[in-house]
Amino acid sequence: MGQASKLPYAKPLPFYYSFLNLVKAFVLMAGKGTRDYRPQHGLSENASDRQVEGAIIKVHPYSSPRRNAFADFYFALTGNPLLKKKDLRLGQLLPQILFGHRLWCSAAETRDRFVPIQKIEFVESRADRTTWLRFVLKREELRRSNISQQILLKGSRLSNNWAVVRVDTAEFPEDKFLWIEAAVPRQYTHRASDELFEVAGELKKNLWSSVLLHPPYRRYYLYVAPQNEQSAVLPQLLSMFVVIFFLGSITRYRPHHFERLLDTRYGPHLIGAVDEIPMQFIYLLASEILSREVTKSSVA
Repeated sequence: MGQASKLPYAKPLPFYYSFLNLVKAFVLMAGKGTRDYRPQHGLSENASDRQVEGAIIKVHPYSSPRRNAFADFYFALTGNPLLKKKDLRLGQLLPQILFGHRLWCSAAETRDRFVPIQKIEFVESRADRTTWLRFVLKREELRRSNISQQILLKGSRLSNNWAVVRVDTAEFPEDKFLWIEAAVPRQYTHRASDELFEVAGELKKNLWSSVLLHPPYRRYYLYVAPQNEQSAVLPQLLSMFVVIFFLGSITRYRPHHFERLLDTRYGPHLIGAVDEIPMQFIYLLASEILSREVTKSSVA
């Protein structure tokens, strides 16, 4: 219903409650809820008129006896409990939305923060029975956004466990491409394929992905955040959930304020987020539930 509407302010609230129901199902499937699971939202906001960059969304931790959906979603996705209350600025969440990111760049007058990954490979050493992951980036993408190798690793939260390596192939010549691989290989007992799920998981938490309707059906990115925004970086599904919550809350309680938000320089990015997030959220969450890539059929 929300997606079919041509009125921007009619979309966020039904989208948010649809997301909330999907999140509840995901939490239950992950074994983090009970049969009578009826959580609170776990999020709140009180933005001022026309406030975008400085608007605050409060994230609430798990509380007993009432559970909250965001904290449970966070735990189910990351495996880590959310123990402290946290304030997130909308201006630090919007750049994490992959879809329409260049509209945000234009409004914020800054460079791209997303770096597309060209290829991801599993590598095996049969001599010492280890396997690991590596991926390749275009050097030109880094130069265009003025991102050094050091900034890349720190900004994408890879500096502790990943390193730049020298690989020169006909497909990916070293002068045009940059390879990064896991610093510590994973040991396997029988076959390297037995460890693929765990090896992939070491990078997955640092990836953003877009669901495509044609091959290769997924495109992966690193999000390179400034040092002062590292604490605000959320996994992709969580950042989308929070942004839609914020917009849904505004349209429910202060619909006139939503129209004023659209009149700011960030208006086109907000409209793009409302249009693109729902489809991406559904397929990315389905992929989490099934532990495999799920996408919409490209056959009409």
